[in-house]
This record gives sequence, C-alpha cells and structure tokens, in this order.
Amino acid sequence: MPPALQTLFEVYAPARFMLACRRRYGPVFTIQGLGTPPLVVLAAPEPVRRLFSLPSRSLSVGRGNAALAPLFGPRSLVLADGAEHQRIRRALMPGLVGAGLDGKADVVRSATLAAASALRPGDRFSALALADRATLCTILEALFGTWRAPADEALRLRLTSMFGDLGSPLKTFGVLIPGLYDRLDRIPAVRRIRSDLAAVDAMLHDRIRTARARGAPAGSLLSRLLAAREADGQPLGAATIRDQLMTVLLAGHETTSAAIAWALHHIQRRPGLRDRLVAGLARGSEDDLVAICHETLRLHPPLTGGLVRELHEPLDLGPWRLPAGTRVLAHGWLVHLDPATHEAPAEFRPERFLDRGPDRAGYLPFGGGHRQCPGQAQALLAMRTVLATLLTSLHLAPLPDRPVRAMRRGGVMVPRGGVMLRVESVLAGPGSGSPAEREACHAVGT
Repeated sequence: MPPALQTLFEVYAPARFMLACRRRYGPVFTIQGLGTPPLVVLAAPEPVRRLFSLPSRSLSVGRGNAALAPLFGPRSLVLADGAEHQRIRRALMPGLVGAGLDGKADVVRSATLAAASALRPGDRFSALALADRATLCTILEALFGTWRAPADEALRLRLTSMFGDLGSPLKTFGVLIPGLYDRLDRIPAVRRIRSDLAAVDAMLHDRIRTARARGAPAGSLLSRLLAAREADGQPLGAATIRDQLMTVLLAGHETTSAAIAWALHHIQRRPGLRDRLVAGLARGSEDDLVAICHETLRLHPPLTGGLVRELHEPLDLGPWRLPAGTRVLAHGWLVHLDPATHEAPAEFRPERFLDRGPDRAGYLPFGGGHRQCPGQAQALLAMRTVLATLLTSLHLAPLPDRPVRAMRRGGVMVPRGGVMLRVESVLAGPGSGSPAEREACHAVGT
C-alpha cells in the first residue's frame, strides 16, 4: 500500500487500519507513512516483552517522536533520552506517587462536585466535557498548588480552545507528516493552535517567573521543577520547566478525561454493573471500581499506540530480527485485543480483572519499560475518584439511540459526541466543596 494511502487510513480510520494490518500480517508488521521511515508495529505481548526488556541505552525516543516537539517542547520528558530523561523523571516522580498523592482524592472530589453542581434532574450533559472540567482543575492544582484567578481562567480558556482545534484531521496530518505542520499556516485551525500555544507559553512563563521570585507552594510540581538541577548543578532553565508543565497538561488531562467518559459509557449501559458498583462503594469496597477502570483502559487506551522507539542494537523477536536503527512501536490497543491474552477481547468485561491484576506485557495503557508513564498512579486515582463521586451523587441514564464511536482529538482517542447522559435524580451533594474550591472549579467548568 502506498505511504500516502497508509497516512490517510491512519488519520481517518486508525483503528480499522491497524486491526486490518494485524489480521493480515500477524503480531509483527511494518507500516510507512508519507515522508517517514518504515515503522515496525508490535501487536502481541511476547514481542512487546522483549522490546521492554532492553536496557535504556539500547533505545531512544527523541528522533522518532520529533513531530511532538512543537507542542510538548524539545526538552519535554516525553522526548528526552538518557540521563536528561532520568533527571526530569526523578524531579517529577515524588509528586506523582506515594505521599505525593496525599490529599489529591479530596481535590479531585471537590473538583467533580463543583463541575456537577449545576446539574438538576432532567438535565442532559456531556460526560467528556464534565470530565474535562474536573480533570483540568485537578491538573492545574497539581502543577501550581493554588488557583490564581483570573490568570488561570485565561489559561483554561486557551487550553480548551487548543484542545478543541487539535481534533482537526489537518492537525493530525501535521503530526504524522514531518514538516507539514510548518506549511499549514493558511489553515484557520492551525493558526488558532499556534496563537493559543503562544498565549499558553506566555502564561506558563509568567507563572515560572512569579514562582522564582516568590516561591511556589510546597508539594506542587512547579516547586519540584524549580528545585531540580541540570547535570552541571545549575537550576533547570525556564524553557525546560515550561516543557514539563506543558507535558503534564497535554499528557495528563485529556487522557484521563477520555478514560472517564468511556467508563461512564459502559457503566450506564449495564445497569446491573452500575448497581453492583454503587453497592460496593457503599460498603467501602472499590473492587468493582478498580476492575472497571482497568477494563476501560484495556478496551479504550487513550493513546492507542504510544511512543516510537529507535533501536540502538539488534532486537531478536524469534522469527523476526530487527537491526539497529529500526523504528519500533509497541501498539497497546492491538496488544489489548490479543485473544491469547484476553478472552473475548472486544467485549467490555471488567470481571476479568476481579481475581487478578493486569498482565504487565499484555496491558499497556500507560506504556511500559523504562518509559512507562510516571503519572499513572495519579491518573488512576483521578479516574476512580471522579467515577465514584459522580455515581454516588447522581442517578444517571444514557440517552437512547446514541451510538458512540471513537474519534481522534489530538493524539487521544475520545468518544465522539462526548457520551451524552441524563440526570434522573440527585442523590447527594454536588457543589459541597469549599467556597474557594467551588469558585476555582466553576471557572474551569464554564
């Protein structure tokens, strides 16, 4: 198939295209987009296990994902390799795991209640939009430690505008075809993205300057980045800190809100599952909730593919031997649909995770190996808390005749139409957060 046609399929029908390749060519196959080198796709757990077992020095991601640099920044954790990647990761990790998550569930709960506070019986709303509001409020609090209105409201508006325009197929072309993004200035959506990105950059640099002068709240990710050091002992530069802030905003916000919307889609279409989940939460058990989160992320990993890795040494995959220099992609969604790993893999069955946890090589919603997402614990905490808060505060029902399909919004696969739900009744206190929390999160939710 010509590279141009493969690129069209990847933009407009990525799921069908990759599934067709997997069925025709097996667990290891090669694709090639327009203007890009060939890419070897791994679509089964065993090849992925072998890739992730390589030492970090044997792989790099910077060149293979360079198209992300205009958004994330050239020194983003996503694009950094080697010692630089480890330094940035060490600076961020304490705020994303263990004690760094203390109190975060209360923040997420308050954000969710505030985002839902205006809902009344009979109201219809987009689950994706509500999850967007709640998760963005939570991410901004994690980054900066406080809400600073009206500056953060302006930041929220610019981010929302940029996220919306990232759903344009032309933007996807710009990411998949090297150099094309710089030649799309005549496209209004691309001009808006550039304008929004410049405005967001200015706002982030303002926060960095203010934090350097006055200090950042203890425990915030910004405070940890200000305390981090380069290899020569010097503080991280403002541009490097900006790249990490943007990375958290882009990689941590939409991925989590998409997963929440997909989970609500499945829960509301299985009343027995919803009732069992709510009853379990009333008893203090999160077993069903955790299983639902795992199954949602298996069936709908927000980032279906992940990062492209470039080999610095040969990789032996049994029948296949990949030479150094090969670009490789561990395709999480295809791995999740492997029938040898999951029975009836196309069906939503959270029960499969009630008695066992996910298999590491067969479950990749957060990537794997040395590049596994450092924010996975925070994302799962946010997902569980938003779902538990909504389902114990509101009795919801799906709108009939609303088939939900996946669509690409930037690099994230979200439910087209946002998963529309109706409020049947209010069970308990939406809007019960503190006045300051309500003001902050209402600003995010407008």
